Amino acid sequence: NEMWENITMEINKMIFIKEFVIKLTFAFIPTKILHEFGHVLACYIYNVPVYGIVFRFPDFITLHGAPSTELILKFIKYSGGFFAFIVLIPFLLLIKHANSRDIGTEATVFSYSIYSLINGLVEGYYLSQYETNPSIIVPFFIISIIVSYFIYN
Repeated sequence: NEMWENITMEINKMIFIKEFVIKLTFAFIPTKILHEFGHVLACYIYNVPVYGIVFRFPDFITLHGAPSTELILKFIKYSGGFFAFIVLIPFLLLIKHANSRDIGTEATVFSYSIYSLINGLVEGYYLSQYETNPSIIVPFFIISIIVSYFIYN
């Protein structure tokens, strides 16, 4: 009986990992769109022209005009991650409130919530390094996934 419980537990872990990876993959672009929309919204608030959103590996980037002050530029840079975080947290709470057994979705939303918050902080605080090397955020993305895995598995 204990052997079957161990086998079942291992199968459940494999199913969770597969589901988690698939959902992380499919959630990447919508999360990044939320992030970029935060930048666009901040530009709109401060009348900074937006020229478009483009993909630049491993991320997307909002192309916008020059803000009138350094403080406004910082606000625009912080706004992407913070906006995505603010949108994802209520979604996470709705999933939890629904008593869903869909742990993969919950773990995915949690991962991207944490990642979005960290991304906003890194992008705003380390602006010059982030603009020249956007891959500096990748380790934080990996950490958010690992933390989610251990919390939800």
